[in-house]
Amino acid sequence: MLADQADQISQYGIDDETGNVTIPVSEAMQLIVANNSDDKLAADKLKAEQEQFAKDRAAMEKAKEAEAKKKAEAKKAADAKAAAMKAEEDKKAAAEKKKAEEAKKAEEAKKAAEEKMAAEKKAADEKAAAEKKAAEQKKADELMEKKAADEKAAKEKAEQEKKEAAEKKAEKKSEEDKPGEADNDASETEGDKEEVKDDA
Repeated sequence: MLADQADQISQYGIDDETGNVTIPVSEAMQLIVANNSDDKLAADKLKAEQEQFAKDRAAMEKAKEAEAKKKAEAKKAADAKAAAMKAEEDKKAAAEKKKAEEAKKAEEAKKAAEEKMAAEKKAADEKAAAEKKAAEQKKADELMEKKAADEKAAKEKAEQEKKEAAEKKAEKKSEEDKPGEADNDASETEGDKEEVKDDA
């Protein structure tokens, strides 16, 4: 306010409300001195007032500069505080991001391990099932081979018995065809029948 007042009294102007003309105070003082040139006290007083005005104006300028400096320092401190807060927030956000990434990696590693274990278990189960099936198939093949061998042996035995029976029948017939041996042949035939029966 003092600075505005000092500007108003140091320049020419017109009061819009009253229409009065204003002139710089220094010029007004000089006019007063000129009008009272014989009065030495008035001149000294005017000089002292001018010097005081200059001092007051310099003091106001200095106070204004100090206030501007104070505001600049306050702004600088506020900016530094804001920058420090932002840096702390960025640091915290980076730490949280890193923690989240590590948690994600751990989860992915766990999932991969579980999938690997599941795949290994599946492979082991499939291998065990294949081995079991192969063993069952081998056992079935062995049973089939044994059955075939038993059937072959039974067939060979039946053929052998049939062959022996035919040979005995032929021998019996040959004996029956011999003269004087009918009774012996009959008894031999009965014996042959019993023998064939026993063989069967």
